Amino acid sequence: MLIASCLVLNEVLHNPQGPESGAGSAGDCREFVELYNTCDTAVSLQHLTLQDNVERDTLLPWQDTTLHGLHPGAILGATTLAPGAFAVVLDPEYATSLCAANPLLPLAPGTVVLRPGDTDLGNGLSSTDTLGLYRGTQLLDRFPGGWLTGDGHSMERWNPYAGGGDPGNWHENPVGSTPGGPNRTTRPLDLGVSAREGTGDTLWMLVWNGGYLDAQDAVVRWTRTGAGEDSLRIPPLLPGDTFQIPLIVSIQSVLQKIHGVGALPGDTVPENDTLDLYRAGTLQGLRITEVLPNGSVEWVELWNHTPETLRIRSGVLEDAAGTRGLLPDTVLLPGAYVVLTGDTGAFRAQYGDLSVWQVEGFPVLNNQRETLRLFLSGVIQDSVAYRADHLPAERSLERWSAAVDAFDPASWTPSQAPSGSTPAAPNSVEQGEPVQEVSLWVSRKVFRPERERLRIRYALPLSGPVLLSLRIYDDRGRLVRRLRENTVTGARGEVLWDGTGEGGQRLLPGLYVVWLEGRAGGRQVRVKQTVALWHR
Repeated sequence: MLIASCLVLNEVLHNPQGPESGAGSAGDCREFVELYNTCDTAVSLQHLTLQDNVERDTLLPWQDTTLHGLHPGAILGATTLAPGAFAVVLDPEYATSLCAANPLLPLAPGTVVLRPGDTDLGNGLSSTDTLGLYRGTQLLDRFPGGWLTGDGHSMERWNPYAGGGDPGNWHENPVGSTPGGPNRTTRPLDLGVSAREGTGDTLWMLVWNGGYLDAQDAVVRWTRTGAGEDSLRIPPLLPGDTFQIPLIVSIQSVLQKIHGVGALPGDTVPENDTLDLYRAGTLQGLRITEVLPNGSVEWVELWNHTPETLRIRSGVLEDAAGTRGLLPDTVLLPGAYVVLTGDTGAFRAQYGDLSVWQVEGFPVLNNQRETLRLFLSGVIQDSVAYRADHLPAERSLERWSAAVDAFDPASWTPSQAPSGSTPAAPNSVEQGEPVQEVSLWVSRKVFRPERERLRIRYALPLSGPVLLSLRIYDDRGRLVRRLRENTVTGARGEVLWDGTGEGGQRLLPGLYVVWLEGRAGGRQVRVKQTVALWHR
């Protein structure tokens, strides 16, 4: 559901770093509420009020120029907010000597500053406070309360173009707050998808540029129940621009998934249908490929399966209990593996000088079952669910293919390595069946169809007529191409693949599984290989 007003509540800090109560305390001085103008025209800041659970405050322009001594780039006395600009409501005591003992907020230059008409925001913000933004008697937007955040951690709106009253549209900033600037959890959300009801059975799918990144091409891909898959490349969108796609379907339920971005709360698509958004030329590059939950040193392995250097920014590893480990801001080279752990010294003492990153606040991995999520700048990269009820100590769980759904516990297998694990190296279970039994060879692990076709060679230990099946599956386990599905007289051969799907359409960048199966004389063998398809 799209918002009804240009002006939205975008960030709330109710638990600043420092003492919570008392004159001059952080709780008395450093709370803030951030507003954001989502429209392409300026909006008035006059006649606004902010309501918490107890009282309603009139919002006024900040006039005290003392604030310029602390934040020279702040905009004071403003009564309008420019398109795509931010306004922050601060306690009127914020710039006084009474509050000097507590940490200042990282107020971004160009922020319009407002203040309540009395001496605090509401009656002082708390974790239970809900907020309402009003113009006169009209409710413009809402913030649902109920979060216990860490000291100095704000609650940020994930999608500024979806309803603020939805609790699913708010996330805790993992490291602090961003007053006057793009939210840490929203920043990468450049292209989003929303749905508008048209007339009859027409659904207008609205694609928008949230304004945080540059204009770029994107591909929207969707699947309709009983109607197969469809896709459309949309034109580059400037910040704030939208593009509408008509879909002849009925409107029933909540959006299930937007690939690479996640579900946008409040948006709708038809029941049992999925909707995917891909940025052109980009690919989620990180996979969780190995986990050691029961050892003297616990760790998680990541793999960059792309041919590009990945820049790691604002990385977070989160477990089922909500514990969040913060990854260092650095880079990961093409095809490289790295281990995440809370104690690099102990890890190297046990495994040697391998590629390893220290993770602040590394989660304690449950030895029976666990759910892990990997984020970069608030965007989920991978979700993992494993079960390890009978896993011996010091033996890892390995993902048998980076292309399979890691949220399915069946995607994880105890390591077959003699040492019990393969940290910062290819997994032992990725090797498939022994070569003397069956072999499958591909010419490239990273395949660019614009440059060449992918050569696939196979050899099966079968004789006589062989029922051969050679298929391509995508990273969600869906069949996208049958390369060979017939009876052959020889168990060796070579097939070329041009990177297209069953209907000849160009497939999107991503991980694909080459799956080979042969049957003859009551015997069946199968093997697989993972390749990354890349357009450049």
